[in-house]
Amino acid sequence: MQRLASAGLLEPIVELSALWRARSGDAMPLSSRTSITTELRKQLEADVERRANGEPIARILGSREFYSQDFRLNNACLIPRPDSETIIDALLEIIARPIAPITHIHELGCGSGCLIITLVENLKCASNRPKLRKFSASDKSLKALLAARKNLASTKNNSILFSYSDWLSNKQPSRRYRFDLIFANPPYLRRKDRYHLQREVQNFDPPLALDGGFDGLASLRAICSLALKRLRIGGLLLLEHAPEQSTAIAAFAKRQGYAKIKTYRDLSGRKRVTLLKRKPSNKALD
Repeated sequence: MQRLASAGLLEPIVELSALWRARSGDAMPLSSRTSITTELRKQLEADVERRANGEPIARILGSREFYSQDFRLNNACLIPRPDSETIIDALLEIIARPIAPITHIHELGCGSGCLIITLVENLKCASNRPKLRKFSASDKSLKALLAARKNLASTKNNSILFSYSDWLSNKQPSRRYRFDLIFANPPYLRRKDRYHLQREVQNFDPPLALDGGFDGLASLRAICSLALKRLRIGGLLLLEHAPEQSTAIAAFAKRQGYAKIKTYRDLSGRKRVTLLKRKPSNKALD
């Protein structure tokens, strides 16, 4: 614990307790009767050293809870954030009260698969269970797709097709489909802001999942442009973004052929997710 405290961590007891529970399987570290074997001690010492050097516990343990479900991670996957629960809540609301038929749902840049898998699992449990739908997801990192497929396998659910793609620009199995709903949590940090992040993020999250280009909007603009060609007329595009990007997204999306439908706020009340609808005026694309 002294090693964690000297590293400037705010709650070393909480940090150490989390590592203990994960490695020993004992839920009560302070009154534990678990035998501390040489192997367990060495493992904990190694974990504490990694944490003191700034590595997030989710990286050390290789998993993170999101929406009450554990997801395996590798170093190609962004650690799931509570803010991204906003996109799940928005999706469940949209599907429960659709403004257009929704049959095929696709996620771009799925990473660990936590969003698309959480969506499917929650739809399975919903009282207003939807009709049969197609679900698919893609990512440009093969290593991230490996984690996503493992996470899907742990749910004993085979209803999601994962494929390789740089957004929607590459040939892939899902290319023959038109989608009713596309959603994404793309990188949206301005490049210069990456160097002012906490060391847990700057040093251990994949740059591919963080860097949104010079103004943070590069991936968001690319998705709007590419999705326009793959959405059905009246299809929906749901994007997570930084709060201050909401106005800019609505502006360039309107120029490309979308109508803004709604903005959803995160747990802190900030504008976090924007819903767009493809207008029916782009006949040349159909």
